[in-house]
Amino acid sequence: MTAKIDILIPAINNSYFTSFLIKSIKYYTKIPFSIIYIDNGSEDSEFNNVIQSLDNVNHVVIRNRKNLGFVKAINQGLKLSTAEYICFQNNDTLVFNDCFEKLISHLKNNQNLGIISPIASVGGGKQGIEIIQSTCPMFKDGTKSLDINQFSHNEINEYLYKSFKGKIIEVSSALAFFSIVMPRNTFEKIGYLDELYGLGLYEDDDYCQRIISEGLKLSLALDTYVWHLASTTFKTMYPNKNMNELLIENKKLFDKKWNN
Repeated sequence: MTAKIDILIPAINNSYFTSFLIKSIKYYTKIPFSIIYIDNGSEDSEFNNVIQSLDNVNHVVIRNRKNLGFVKAINQGLKLSTAEYICFQNNDTLVFNDCFEKLISHLKNNQNLGIISPIASVGGGKQGIEIIQSTCPMFKDGTKSLDINQFSHNEINEYLYKSFKGKIIEVSSALAFFSIVMPRNTFEKIGYLDELYGLGLYEDDDYCQRIISEGLKLSLALDTYVWHLASTTFKTMYPNKNMNELLIENKKLFDKKWNN
């Protein structure tokens, strides 16, 4: 069966998280999908754990013997992607009921959308539920007091779906790529991630700017939720690189490219 969506998952070690993500995708995704797993130099035991979790799933595996970084890993996955929709999914996330189906529905219903992201749990940054609660005018007063620690993540997902079914908000500048979906025509128009950014950081900001420059929009789905631990992947993938230094370095590259 041809996949409707290719789910690209780059990771190094942390097979515990990756395996649980794959389990959640298996359980909650009803449309045909394929997982493209890009391993960035995991230990053999960690790699084998992930491979076992891919049993009975349509999948492709890319194994790099060393860490090539997030940007190159995603580009490797993109080269093998053939589905109508493409997802970038961090391994320190979990999806819930009909996550990809809902995101694809938004893309179908809004032809000018270049890319879409779900709301994330605490730690999701500008796409986190704690930020949305304080900034989104569509949230009712009762929602502002929602304490996610009192509910299961599945319950939060269902609550958001019932409250905001079919609703999205436009994001003006950038989306973090811990969980995003785009139609194939966005990829065909925008291309691969810019490997100028090396190991990673600001490659997502850059890609979003490229999308905007083509007249397409970025959006956040108010009715779709993922759990995100945040930074687990990055800290594992770059143990010998100071993240603050890398952030500053890549911000300069981004500003120079976009004349900021």
